[in-house]
Amino acid sequence: MNMEVNEITLRDGRSCTLRSPTPEDAEAMLAHLRGTRAETDFLARGPQDPVPTVEEERAMLQKQLDHPRSGFLAAFVDGEIVGSTGLHSQDIVRFLHRAGIGISVCKAYWHLGVGSALLGEVLAQARRMSIEQVELEVVAKNTRAIALYQKMGFVSYGLREHASKLEDGTYQSEYLMVLRF
Repeated sequence: MNMEVNEITLRDGRSCTLRSPTPEDAEAMLAHLRGTRAETDFLARGPQDPVPTVEEERAMLQKQLDHPRSGFLAAFVDGEIVGSTGLHSQDIVRFLHRAGIGISVCKAYWHLGVGSALLGEVLAQARRMSIEQVELEVVAKNTRAIALYQKMGFVSYGLREHASKLEDGTYQSEYLMVLRF
């Protein structure tokens, strides 16, 4: 689904455009993926995980635009993608009331309001789509993200221990969170 364009002002005064990325943004999206994966252990995929080809990314972005119950949103500052989020629902009748989300923000843009703006927009889209429940997983040590999710109304309903294993052999647990409208 193509999400509406929105302009926001970041906490540092810069302008940020929120919009659905198009197939023409594939290379920029891949650069964002590579960059954020290398900056933190809080994302599901790390720098060692495969990255789609430009052609695969273009196809995925087009599929997101065409899907009536999913959406993808990116934050652009000076033409660069600095954050992204996705709303993903399944085409299974019994699951049409639910959607999952994921979010990533470049470290240089943490604490500037990018994550709040992206999350606010994707949740508004979920409401417009009559989704009743939005779900996510978050690394238990990611206290900033947890605080943001709680501020937006998410509650924790479980802990998945040893949810991910880092390259150094340590494990990370993650909270399962849900927001019901």
